[in-house]
Amino acid sequence: MTDALPPVSVWGYRPPRVHQVLTLRNCGRLLAIWSGLWIACATCPNSAAEPNPQGDACRMIATWDQQSMWCLQMGYANRKQAPDAEKLKAILESVVDEHAKSGVDRLVHCVFALPEGVVPAGMKSFYRRGWKGDLGGNDHSHIHVMEEGGHDTIQVILDRSRQQGMQFLAGLRMNDRHGNAGESQFGRAHPDWLIKDPKFPALDYRQAGVRQAVLDVAREMLERYDVDGIELDWMRHCHVFNPSEAEQSAPILTAFVADMRKLLDEAARKRGRDRLLLGVRVAQTADECRVLGYDVRAWAQQGIVDYMCPSDFFYNDCNVETEKFVAMTRGTRCKVYPSIHAKIAHDHFHAVPSLANYRATAKNFFAYGADGVSVYNYHYHWRADMGPEEDWPGVMQYLAEVRDAATVARGNRHYLYYPLWLPGKCPTGPQFNKTNTITLKPDQPNGAVTFRMAEDLADPTWDTRLEFKLMGKSESVSPNIEGGTLRVRLNGHDIKADQLTSTLVAAGRPESAGRRLPAYQLYRLPLDAKIARWGDNVLELTWTDLPRNADEAGWLAQEFEVFVTGKE
Repeated sequence: MTDALPPVSVWGYRPPRVHQVLTLRNCGRLLAIWSGLWIACATCPNSAAEPNPQGDACRMIATWDQQSMWCLQMGYANRKQAPDAEKLKAILESVVDEHAKSGVDRLVHCVFALPEGVVPAGMKSFYRRGWKGDLGGNDHSHIHVMEEGGHDTIQVILDRSRQQGMQFLAGLRMNDRHGNAGESQFGRAHPDWLIKDPKFPALDYRQAGVRQAVLDVAREMLERYDVDGIELDWMRHCHVFNPSEAEQSAPILTAFVADMRKLLDEAARKRGRDRLLLGVRVAQTADECRVLGYDVRAWAQQGIVDYMCPSDFFYNDCNVETEKFVAMTRGTRCKVYPSIHAKIAHDHFHAVPSLANYRATAKNFFAYGADGVSVYNYHYHWRADMGPEEDWPGVMQYLAEVRDAATVARGNRHYLYYPLWLPGKCPTGPQFNKTNTITLKPDQPNGAVTFRMAEDLADPTWDTRLEFKLMGKSESVSPNIEGGTLRVRLNGHDIKADQLTSTLVAAGRPESAGRRLPAYQLYRLPLDAKIARWGDNVLELTWTDLPRNADEAGWLAQEFEVFVTGKE
């Protein structure tokens, strides 16, 4: 019942802060390495040893964009002296090592981003964009020095993953919209392949040429690298069809994913392996998948995909509908790994989740049938504008704490139900804002939110409380309503006045601590089995006895949180 973690060291490129901890898990990995992981695959010139079988034992998947896994670490190391190829290679290998020590079973690194030209050097099937923003990352990483010294970035990561007993998969970003697709080299060459909607500057998967371009890249990747599979990242950036045509176009996407499966099966036969993995990163609700044209049920039921990672675009969410994805995959080989993210919510700059936040999210995942957890772009923890760089690699150990249900249940949990996206900002569509807010106005004096927590409220070893903030929707409005009364109901139970406490936070919250807030009332409510329950809870708020001159803008209740703390 503690948040304390064993200290870990930064070795190889920064002076160690503390002693490295050798765990039984690491000993097991070392024994596995010495027992024969270096078995060469004769059919692939760049092959590394096939890793230990993961299968049902896979509990943690770490997925990275083309530079996020290692770019900052290399930048830190290279501030005081010019880098050389061998030093950079050692840094990259140490980054992979930290994943293994943190319980990661399956490492995914982006090797391609359509239409941006993000591919390794020497690819023939797709053009390569210049260094900046490509697999070379930002210029300060100096990764090009390593590659010019004769080291292939992807091969280094693959080989080191195998040495550490992890699987390595190539990640494909299916429709990157960090720039306008029409301004890319690929988009300019094929303007008729663009989605005809100015809100979604992307490529249209209804076009056979678009789909074939991705398949060609995947085929060359499989010929060049002895990867354990491919992960299709549909969350970068979600829209692959014109929104008005997406649902009816789902069979096109299903046929494309099936074609990708055929490429993997062909590569597996050539290598003498039973199967290569096909994973998909998709939107975190069934409704979002449906409107985007992702028929994930068909992908699973037809035996096409081996795992799926339901995921928000950017933020950590305790309300993921894990059970719906589990139901869609029931009776198949497909596993479900919902995603945690290293960011809290839209506009919450300079704030990253805590270990207790991750435990809460993962506890809900496991309780509703998840096979494990995936993590996406975890680097915000050591990015200077959010988490201090000294937190690398210590915060990697958080992953070891959330990879299985038993470990999660032993630590404190902190559930966050924040507005994930401001109105109209959600990348999957404006109807999916996941606001988690209640607005109270004279003509709308009541509202409700639903929050999920897989907690046994009858367990006497834990203290549990609910907190939320109430403020004026206009900063000129006081968070108090003189003459009005706030009525609170939880799961149909009226909360008595002596059960609920409130504190005025007159200073509000500065941007440096998260989303900036004006003055607010902080409400606290102890939870027990009489009023709260395992699973989905419904909180209702009602203003009664509103004065006639109450502000028409109204009041906003938001940032609902549940703290589960072990008793001493």
